[in-house]
Amino acid sequence: MTAKLTEYIFEQCSRSIFEEHKIIFSFFIASKIALKEKSITFEEYMFLITGNKPGFDNFSKNPLSWMEDKIWNSLCMLEDVCESFLGLGQEIIKNSDEYRVFINHEDIHNIPFPRKYDDLDVFKKSLFVRAVRPEKLIFMIKNFVNKKVGEKFSNPPPFKLSDMYEDTDERTPIIFILSKGADPSDTIKDLARGLEKDKNIRELSLGSGSEDKAIQAIQKGASEGSWCILCNCHLFEDWLPNLQIQCDRLKDANTKVNKDYRLFLTARPCNRFPIPILQSGIKIAYEPPKGLKKNILGSLIKINEEVLDEKITQNVLDFKKLMFGSIFLHGVILERKKFGPLGFNKMYDFNDTDLIASIDFLLDLCNRDKIPFDSIEYMIGEIT
Repeated sequence: MTAKLTEYIFEQCSRSIFEEHKIIFSFFIASKIALKEKSITFEEYMFLITGNKPGFDNFSKNPLSWMEDKIWNSLCMLEDVCESFLGLGQEIIKNSDEYRVFINHEDIHNIPFPRKYDDLDVFKKSLFVRAVRPEKLIFMIKNFVNKKVGEKFSNPPPFKLSDMYEDTDERTPIIFILSKGADPSDTIKDLARGLEKDKNIRELSLGSGSEDKAIQAIQKGASEGSWCILCNCHLFEDWLPNLQIQCDRLKDANTKVNKDYRLFLTARPCNRFPIPILQSGIKIAYEPPKGLKKNILGSLIKINEEVLDEKITQNVLDFKKLMFGSIFLHGVILERKKFGPLGFNKMYDFNDTDLIASIDFLLDLCNRDKIPFDSIEYMIGEIT
């Protein structure tokens, strides 16, 4: 029961957290469970977070020429914080060469520890890595999370909007918190098509002069049961108080709202976004997937297999291979951006819309007796 409840809370909360912060949230869950079970102490927990023990001043002189004083001082504190590391300093001095190789190893988080400490649990090993190689701590934290609560908490599956839709209702706005380069419009429209609601979508990019259109879209959608998508709310901060008024009106029990109505808001983080809307709405942190694997999985999840099966009547196997090739190319180009001008990379925006256009193009050309591979190579490789 506790495990299921923990997993449910993680799933509900993590959808509103950006990818880089999810492992921190997972670590807090795992460490709080460990603290409650008394498998770790509060002093150990605080040392892992801060790398320090307040009030500690019993530092001995560093006798090792190859070790920085800062690291030696951290090891002195670790001896005092965790009983398992009593005598650690003398152990390192006695086996200096062995520990020098171990501490300087590139994959310290993956290799066996020196024999005296190899049987320690992952958390205690994390304390040692925190002291000597703090830049590798994130990998040890992932190992700790995997061991304590499971891999699902350290590597959650890609977000599916369709799974979240069951939690929505006509009076609660769905807020997409965007990172740079993210646009959930196509994802929302794909969901609408899957639910056969794509004929009743009102989409509007907010900006100067769009005040009346936005209010009209909200009010008409609420009465008719259509979906309303207000994009880039952060670009029209002066109008946001009016948006709050409209959302408060939807919450009013005296206001009649069609049960099919949904209000979607997209915005980059901004200081003037109304707090009441954030508190009452369903928040989704939306960002491009990080890592080639997550990019490919994210693209595959967006594809409606039933719709594709209806559209493709010839060369089905060839189409699937070509489609996966396009998805793989899309993921590689997105990932290569982070390397700048290194290697073969050029800054090119092969976004989700381009990928969808490529798949539609493949659908058309594969539904023929003979697939024109030269045309596919030119259109996707050169033009798209």
